Amino acid sequence: MHIGHEELFLWVVLMLFIFQTLFPDFFWSLSEGWKIRGDSEPSDAWLFIMRLGSIAGIIIVGYKLYKIRHPLG
Repeated sequence: MHIGHEELFLWVVLMLFIFQTLFPDFFWSLSEGWKIRGDSEPSDAWLFIMRLGSIAGIIIVGYKLYKIRHPLG
């Protein structure tokens, strides 16, 4: 089965969303943690919002991948 560029891109994005849902602390250290000197951790609200956004992204990308595989369904 042939995978087009759009589908390959969506699979990569889906994997990133899954990884971000499972390990939001890592993404916090990439986006915010480096700006702060000393020990710091993400707030519970930040973790919740990132997980919620990632789950929404998983649903949207999953739907898009489904529509690519089943264009008439």
